[in-house]
Amino acid sequence: METVKTILVLAANPKNTARLRLDQEVREIEEGLRRSAHRDQFNIQSKWAVTLRDLRRTLLDIPAPKIVHFCGHGETRGIMVEDEAGQAKFVSPEALSGLFELFKNEIELVLLNACYSGTQLDAIRQHIDYVIGMKQEIDDKSALEFAIGFYDGLGAGKSVEDAFKLGCNAIQLDNLPEHLTPILKRKLTTRESTTVSSISGIEAFYSKRCVLSPTWWEKFYAPQKNPKEVIFMGQSITAAFHPPQKPQVQALIKWCNNGTKARILFLSPGNPELSQLQHVGKGIIQRFTDDPTQNLVRKIYKSIEDLEENVIAKIDSLSKKPLVRFSTRELPFSLMLIDDEMLVTLYGVDVEGDNQATFFIKGTDTDAYRRFKAEFELIWSEYSKVHPYEDPVVTGYKKDWGQYVSLKNYSMDVPPPRQAIIFPNYHCQESCSYCTFQHERSADDTEEMILDTFKDILLQLIDFGVRRFEISGGGEPLEHQRIDSFMACLDDIRESYDDIKLGLLTNGRHLNKYPSERILSIFNDYVRINRYENLEQRNKGIELTRWKQNIQALLTCKRNHPTIETKIGIKYLLTLKNKDYFVEMVQEDLRDMALSGIEHFRFRSERRVDSETIAKVEQQVYNILTSAKLPDFQHTVSLSLPNVGYPRNFRCWVSPMHVVIAPNGEVYLCPNYLYDKNNKCLGNIQNQEFKNIWRAFHHKELRERLNRANCDRDEYCNCRYAEVQNIFDRIALTIEE
Repeated sequence: METVKTILVLAANPKNTARLRLDQEVREIEEGLRRSAHRDQFNIQSKWAVTLRDLRRTLLDIPAPKIVHFCGHGETRGIMVEDEAGQAKFVSPEALSGLFELFKNEIELVLLNACYSGTQLDAIRQHIDYVIGMKQEIDDKSALEFAIGFYDGLGAGKSVEDAFKLGCNAIQLDNLPEHLTPILKRKLTTRESTTVSSISGIEAFYSKRCVLSPTWWEKFYAPQKNPKEVIFMGQSITAAFHPPQKPQVQALIKWCNNGTKARILFLSPGNPELSQLQHVGKGIIQRFTDDPTQNLVRKIYKSIEDLEENVIAKIDSLSKKPLVRFSTRELPFSLMLIDDEMLVTLYGVDVEGDNQATFFIKGTDTDAYRRFKAEFELIWSEYSKVHPYEDPVVTGYKKDWGQYVSLKNYSMDVPPPRQAIIFPNYHCQESCSYCTFQHERSADDTEEMILDTFKDILLQLIDFGVRRFEISGGGEPLEHQRIDSFMACLDDIRESYDDIKLGLLTNGRHLNKYPSERILSIFNDYVRINRYENLEQRNKGIELTRWKQNIQALLTCKRNHPTIETKIGIKYLLTLKNKDYFVEMVQEDLRDMALSGIEHFRFRSERRVDSETIAKVEQQVYNILTSAKLPDFQHTVSLSLPNVGYPRNFRCWVSPMHVVIAPNGEVYLCPNYLYDKNNKCLGNIQNQEFKNIWRAFHHKELRERLNRANCDRDEYCNCRYAEVQNIFDRIALTIEE
């Protein structure tokens, strides 16, 4: 007779979180097991409204549970349980792992059916045979279907792996898009370890590397190999690209020129919250250093310089140069791969690689090769960026993330938005294929905000505490029939309030209608010009010349008036239409002296461009930008084509930070939601005071409902702050609540 397995279900839905159907999830699990062929082998025990103490006490009270199932909310910083007042409280991955370690002899499986719980699996699987979680946000319906399918499989006698597949398939069968969100990981063993959860205190699973002879390295880097694929991954990869006469460096240059696909992945030096930068930096012995935490950062930047000077500059064509990215998460190991040969060094307590546990793997069919390669591919595709510096957009908004955290615990004393984005009109003479507002333009082309409404909006927002504004739009704001009166109104606002910052987003066609000094005196924050479609094709390039002349006039005016502080920038959008000549277009603009002096470049992509094209274009654009030697490059280029998560843009947090106001006075959470007025509109500022709209419970409800289904545009997503979404979850850990 087989032993009965106890399934312990822990459920938590704190008062200040969105309601979940947890009772239905538990009922469906019980019903599925009750009707299964192996129903006598399972016993379900459940605990509701779980607190921190309940986690410990329930594990102690329930006799030897084999499966622990948590259902509720989660974020990258941990699952959410309840505090004494029923409010949300996070349990960190380390704390949860430590708890399960104490019951590792009883528990066989942990299932965290909560958003972002996949980030916690590596810590838990050090002690538990199987762990299941969600690698990103998951809809309540999808989470429910997964649980039903998974336990149906267990009840039918399936293995954990097969039951997991049944759970994923249950999501897919219900035509839900999140069947790839659940992830399953097995317990780490000494011969399976591919993930190191911390920079300190890891066990060296393999014997330490003895000194590898020059002969060994010459064989590993044999110039005659001409491999198909070469990979370098490491924190700083210090010795790989220097000195230039080194045989390994010369071999890499030769391979790339002959068509080898080379990828190089560093630790990102522009993410100060990465613990490896600080911990490893402190262990590096450097004389006369004033800040040890910067030692590794300096080494990474030096390696970047060596790579660019000694390797990339020596490779013939742009398309043959190595792809270089920077990991935004901790690196578990260093990796050198040449086709089917792999040298791996586990990162641990010691700083220098020669002192670490290191081993050599040969053969793509080996389990170790597949696992280490898969870990690299995950970091490369999901947790890396092409820009080694922190994105200037991210830098500018970091200080506001504390406000976002405070808004999660909603109160009637909700702070004002950071910036108001005002659309004066929908009209635009251009018709770009990617435009989000084509529907509004066809339906409301003549709709324009009247001057009195514009004044009232500005004064209400200023009175509420808003100090930054952008004049933008689903149309071109400078095509508003009364734009002169609007600009006079903005002049008056500037005279009355010396702390107001105004920005302008324009396609640049009509800048020549106004004196440049007037434009720059009104819009004292920034003027950002979109490089719109059809500039190259229309009028044999005459329109492109005029567009550049308009920008040049602004730049000349600013040079002649040193007191003007307005930032002048260009925004490029990669589209299906321009993807084949996008790199050439950027290169020509950077060579054009008319655009010399641009202070900010922003690069984005529409949704329809495939990831492979985006990654290739982004790398080539980065190489062009670095070779152009732009002044203050790290603070002037916002380059985030593939990593802003447009297809996965389901964790929108623009609402607490910004507000969007349509020409008719309607208030929205995001520019992307104007197409769905019935479900997404907060209210209308013409018949309700803005402060009441912003503080209303309806605002809280809409914000909590923001998810993937709400952001279902097939083309260009106008969420200009999407680039910080992946970074937000990591930064949030450093904010004191």
